[in-house]
Amino acid sequence: MSQPQLRAKQYAPLSDDEHRAFRDEAAKHGISNGLLARVLLLHGLEHLDDPEITQLISEEKTSARTRIRDGARSAARARWGTGAEDEGEGR
Repeated sequence: MSQPQLRAKQYAPLSDDEHRAFRDEAAKHGISNGLLARVLLLHGLEHLDDPEITQLISEEKTSARTRIRDGARSAARARWGTGAEDEGEGR
């Protein structure tokens, strides 16, 4: 039986430290970053109902919201020169 072709790609942003640790783990196991990502992704999909995974998803949603909000504030300050004292004033 032939294996399905793997055509779809998934991108996940990582910090420099996360990327370095990920790369190190892949090397430790003698596999590529992509293969480690595939194994972990498929394992995670199989365990989405696990309370620990549910908690991690919730935490990542909160972190992502914070990163996006902070990035938007930083961009607004850079573009319009608003300072931290302007935050929260409904501008």
